[in-house]
Amino acid sequence: MTRPENENARYAQVLRHEGLIFVAGQVSTDLSRGFADQARDVMRAVDDCLAQAGGRGGRLLSVTVYLRDVEDVPHLNEVWDRWLSGRSRPVRTLVSAKLWHPDCRIEASAVGVA
Repeated sequence: MTRPENENARYAQVLRHEGLIFVAGQVSTDLSRGFADQARDVMRAVDDCLAQAGGRGGRLLSVTVYLRDVEDVPHLNEVWDRWLSGRSRPVRTLVSAKLWHPDCRIEASAVGVA
Protein backbone atom coordinates (compact mmCIF):
# COMPACT_ATOMS: atom_id res chain seq x y z
CA MET A 1 0.00 0.00 0.00
CA THR A 2 1.46 3.35 -1.05
CA ARG A 3 0.43 6.68 0.43
CA PRO A 4 1.68 10.10 -0.68
CA GLU A 5 3.66 12.25 1.74
CA ASN A 6 1.11 15.08 1.99
CA GLU A 7 -1.84 13.14 3.34
CA ASN A 8 -4.38 14.47 5.82
CA ALA A 9 -4.04 13.18 9.38
CA ARG A 10 -7.48 11.55 9.18
CA TYR A 11 -7.42 10.14 5.67
CA ALA A 12 -5.34 9.93 2.50
CA GLN A 13 -6.26 11.99 -0.57
CA VAL A 14 -5.10 9.11 -2.73
CA LEU A 15 -4.08 5.55 -1.95
CA ARG A 16 -2.59 2.84 -4.16
CA HIS A 17 -3.21 -0.79 -3.29
CA GLU A 18 -2.61 -3.91 -5.39
CA GLY A 19 -2.78 -2.07 -8.71
CA LEU A 20 -5.79 0.06 -7.83
CA ILE A 21 -5.81 3.77 -7.03
CA PHE A 22 -8.47 5.12 -4.68
CA VAL A 23 -9.09 8.88 -4.82
CA ALA A 24 -10.86 10.60 -1.91
CA GLY A 25 -13.58 13.16 -2.58
CA GLN A 26 -12.17 16.12 -4.52
CA VAL A 27 -13.68 19.61 -4.57
CA SER A 28 -12.78 22.88 -6.26
CA THR A 29 -10.28 25.12 -4.51
CA ASP A 30 -12.32 28.18 -5.59
CA LEU A 31 -15.95 27.84 -4.51
CA SER A 32 -16.80 31.32 -5.81
CA ARG A 33 -16.74 29.93 -9.36
CA GLY A 34 -19.70 28.56 -11.31
CA PHE A 35 -20.59 24.91 -11.71
CA ALA A 36 -18.64 24.21 -14.90
CA ASP A 37 -15.45 25.73 -13.49
CA GLN A 38 -15.83 23.82 -10.23
CA ALA A 39 -16.44 20.60 -12.20
CA ARG A 40 -13.30 21.13 -14.29
CA ASP A 41 -11.30 21.76 -11.09
CA VAL A 42 -12.63 18.55 -9.57
CA MET A 43 -11.85 16.44 -12.64
CA ARG A 44 -8.36 17.95 -12.87
CA ALA A 45 -7.84 17.12 -9.17
CA VAL A 46 -8.89 13.50 -9.79
CA ASP A 47 -6.39 13.27 -12.66
CA ASP A 48 -3.68 14.81 -10.48
CA CYS A 49 -4.32 12.26 -7.73
CA LEU A 50 -4.18 9.40 -10.24
CA ALA A 51 -0.88 10.68 -11.60
CA GLN A 52 0.52 11.21 -8.10
CA ALA A 53 -0.18 7.56 -7.31
CA GLY A 54 1.37 6.31 -10.54
CA GLY A 55 -1.73 5.92 -12.68
CA ARG A 56 -0.93 5.62 -16.39
CA GLY A 57 -3.01 7.93 -18.55
CA GLY A 58 -5.71 8.43 -15.93
CA ARG A 59 -7.27 5.00 -16.37
CA LEU A 60 -10.49 5.36 -14.42
CA LEU A 61 -12.69 2.45 -13.41
CA SER A 62 -15.33 4.22 -11.36
CA VAL A 63 -16.30 7.79 -10.42
CA THR A 64 -18.88 8.81 -7.83
CA VAL A 65 -20.11 12.37 -8.33
CA TYR A 66 -21.93 14.26 -5.59
CA LEU A 67 -24.02 17.20 -6.78
CA ARG A 68 -25.57 19.92 -4.65
CA ASP A 69 -28.30 20.35 -7.27
CA VAL A 70 -29.46 17.71 -9.78
CA GLU A 71 -30.30 20.59 -12.14
CA ASP A 72 -26.53 20.65 -12.85
CA VAL A 73 -26.52 17.19 -14.49
CA PRO A 74 -26.66 18.58 -18.07
CA HIS A 75 -23.73 20.92 -17.26
CA LEU A 76 -21.86 18.01 -15.67
CA ASN A 77 -22.35 15.93 -18.81
CA GLU A 78 -20.82 18.67 -20.99
CA VAL A 79 -17.71 18.94 -18.82
CA TRP A 80 -17.57 15.15 -18.35
CA ASP A 81 -17.59 14.44 -22.09
CA ARG A 82 -14.70 16.86 -22.70
CA TRP A 83 -12.78 15.43 -19.71
CA LEU A 84 -13.03 11.85 -20.94
CA SER A 85 -12.61 12.60 -24.65
CA GLY A 86 -10.45 9.82 -26.10
CA ARG A 87 -10.42 7.83 -22.85
CA SER A 88 -12.42 4.78 -21.90
CA ARG A 89 -15.59 5.54 -19.97
CA PRO A 90 -15.66 4.59 -16.28
CA VAL A 91 -18.68 3.49 -14.30
CA ARG A 92 -20.38 6.62 -12.94
CA THR A 93 -22.69 7.09 -9.99
CA LEU A 94 -24.49 10.39 -9.37
CA VAL A 95 -25.66 11.34 -5.90
CA SER A 96 -27.65 14.39 -4.86
CA ALA A 97 -26.11 15.56 -1.59
CA LYS A 98 -25.74 18.40 0.84
CA LEU A 99 -22.04 19.14 0.44
CA TRP A 100 -19.59 20.36 3.08
CA HIS A 101 -19.91 24.07 2.14
CA PRO A 102 -22.96 25.92 0.75
CA ASP A 103 -20.95 27.20 -2.25
CA CYS A 104 -19.55 23.76 -3.09
CA ARG A 105 -21.55 22.47 -6.07
CA ILE A 106 -19.70 19.23 -6.91
CA GLU A 107 -17.46 16.64 -5.30
CA ALA A 108 -16.11 13.44 -6.84
CA SER A 109 -14.27 10.35 -5.66
CA ALA A 110 -12.78 7.77 -7.99
CA VAL A 111 -11.10 4.41 -8.43
CA GLY A 112 -8.45 3.97 -11.12
CA VAL A 113 -5.82 1.52 -12.29
CA ALA A 114 -2.12 1.95 -11.61
